[in-house]
Formats: sequence, structure tokens, C-alpha cells
Amino acid sequence: MIEYIKGNLLDAFLKEDIDIIVHGCNCYTTMGAGIAKQIKDYFPQAYRADLEFDKTFDYPNPKDKSIKLGKCSYATINRYITIDGVSYNNEGWIVNAYTQDTHWDKSRMLSYDAIRQCFMEIDEKASSNKTIGMPFIGCGLARGDWRRVERIINEVFTKRTIYVYYLHEQDFYKNLYKSR
Repeated sequence: MIEYIKGNLLDAFLKEDIDIIVHGCNCYTTMGAGIAKQIKDYFPQAYRADLEFDKTFDYPNPKDKSIKLGKCSYATINRYITIDGVSYNNEGWIVNAYTQDTHWDKSRMLSYDAIRQCFMEIDEKASSNKTIGMPFIGCGLARGDWRRVERIINEVFTKRTIYVYYLHEQDFYKNLYKSR
């Protein structure tokens, strides 16, 4: 099940409204635009996880990193908060889901198979009591069709609610109703 929430995904994570952020990445460790850039800037641990994960592959051709499609790297983020003078330390995850091959070749941008594989891995690794938030994953810069992504979410995450965050009403309606 999906619940749409108007709000900032990163703020929700910091406020512990969600435990896990999932965002789509290309396979070339750039994190140079969109929400990936925001995550890289605010949570450099996520970018370091991306770089370290990249080193685990023996690429036959260094210019083709598509072997990462459908896999994920994980950054553990310690969220320190103080409530009424009591400090708490709660860990959250940021998941770099490799859902697109490149960011420059429109024919190799988003892979729906990779989205499904990433979601299956995340559903298996994340305990059932952890809440997951994401943007309209794959439907911004990667130009995906939200109806297809939405269907994959509902097929994979059958026992948990996925919280999809958006900042502006026009983003919500653009993604929800484009190409219908």
C-alpha cells in the first residue's frame, strides 16, 4: 500500500517519521542532481556508501557499470535527538537503489526490472517494523512512468505501507496523472 505525503522526505527522516529513505541512483556514482544531490549534500555517508559499493565490482569495461543495476548500497545514519532534556540515538538507513544505468543516455536511464530487484532486496533486508519513505522514484530526472513504479511497489511491498513524499501539488499530479 502507498500513502502519499506532502512534505520534505529528508525532514521526515530527520524527525524520525520514517526509518529508511530509498532513492534511485545511476550506476556511475555521480549523485549530481535531483534528490540524490540533496542526499549527497546532507548525508555524505550515503555518497561514501555509493563510492565504496562501486569498488566491490570488477568491471570488465570501466565505462559500463550496468552490472550494478538492481542492487543497493546502504548508509547507516545516526540520528541524534533530544526531547525534554533526554538524548536519543536512533539509526536510520539511506538506500542507494541502482535503478538507472546512466544519466546521459535516455535509452538507458530507468530500468523497471532494476526497480523491482531493488525493492525486493530492501523488503527482505528491512525489518517489518521499519517505515520506508521515497520520492516518486524513477519518475523525475529518469523519466519513468509512475503507474508502472506504483504497480511494482504494490506487488513487492505487500505487508508494509510505503510513504511517497512530494513537495509541490504540481509534482504530485504530474506524476500521478501523466500519460493516463
